[in-house]
Amino acid sequence: MKLLSLGKRLQDGPGQRTDMINDSDVLASQPAKEAAGDAASQGASSTLVYRLLVRPPVALLTAFDDGSLTDGETWRLRSETTIIGRTGGEIVIPHDPDLSGQHARITRTEQDGGYVWSLTDLNSTNGTFVRIRRLILRNGREFMVGGRRFVFSARSNVHSPEQDGAEASPLHTRRQRSREPHEISRLGARLVDTTTTIGHAEYLLEERSYFIGRDAKQCRILYADDPFLNPVHAHVYIDQRGRWIVEDQESLNGLWLRTANAPLDQDTQFLLGGQRFLFRLPEPPSVR
Repeated sequence: MKLLSLGKRLQDGPGQRTDMINDSDVLASQPAKEAAGDAASQGASSTLVYRLLVRPPVALLTAFDDGSLTDGETWRLRSETTIIGRTGGEIVIPHDPDLSGQHARITRTEQDGGYVWSLTDLNSTNGTFVRIRRLILRNGREFMVGGRRFVFSARSNVHSPEQDGAEASPLHTRRQRSREPHEISRLGARLVDTTTTIGHAEYLLEERSYFIGRDAKQCRILYADDPFLNPVHAHVYIDQRGRWIVEDQESLNGLWLRTANAPLDQDTQFLLGGQRFLFRLPEPPSVR
């Protein structure tokens, strides 16, 4: 038989061409393969593609093209640390003027037999923002709605510039005085729109509920001409525990929290300067 002659040739001694298999040898073994038939095909459906199990998984990072939520440039994160910036790092995006030289770092660490990823801001000028659905507002917390930046303030007292200067000296006693009407209006919870460097808009939160968006009939915090906002984009309200909450209303461009450090989970979106990113983890192996 051809199959037996192939086995004999592979056992031949030195000087013989034992590493050559011709077409007739391969064809001769075909009946044996067909005999295995259905059993082999059934077993293949539960077989995983080989991978080295001791090697850390490779996460994927995509920088979306402008105006797209699907297309962009993708990198495989194989190192323990990946720095993103305008002039330095493993991922350099030189044409974004809002991106700092070294803006943020992605870190992979081993934990409890697995791996976790985190995102850290590197003292950037414009901050690192992570897309979220709902946020508890605290004094000084900064967030974005679409492309508009807000700071939540819940001041219980207000200082004049003269008093602020006096506080720099621990030996100087601040003089008490009554408050002016325009200062009293600054007390309490409010949102400050810091999108522009001049003419910040302040919204005193006197009611329990406010919507942000382009629809004048539904939104008390109104930006009718902002094309990046949904008609009803976000909801700011007091919950049953007396906390101020901001919640995304399934908007296209989302709600984003400024953060110094955040965990990266499957499909986390974050914003550095003017560049939006999507972080993805490899799917865990599954047996079909």
